[in-house]
Amino acid sequence: MLAQALELAREIAANPSPQLIMTKQLLSQNGADTDFTAIQERESALLRECWKTPEHKEAVNAFIEKRTPKFR
Repeated sequence: MLAQALELAREIAANPSPQLIMTKQLLSQNGADTDFTAIQERESALLRECWKTPEHKEAVNAFIEKRTPKFR
């Protein structure tokens, strides 16, 4: 089980830092919130921010080119 946990940790850590920070923020804020509209608004706002980042552009290009993304 430890090997699986470490592999999952490596997989998560390979993602770009700004998006990981946003994901943690959403998990913290939305985890106990029962206001579905507020949850959707937070997620939508951060998604729009993600679309503006160079990491998003690299992820899209890597997907189109069928290669692993190279994040800074």
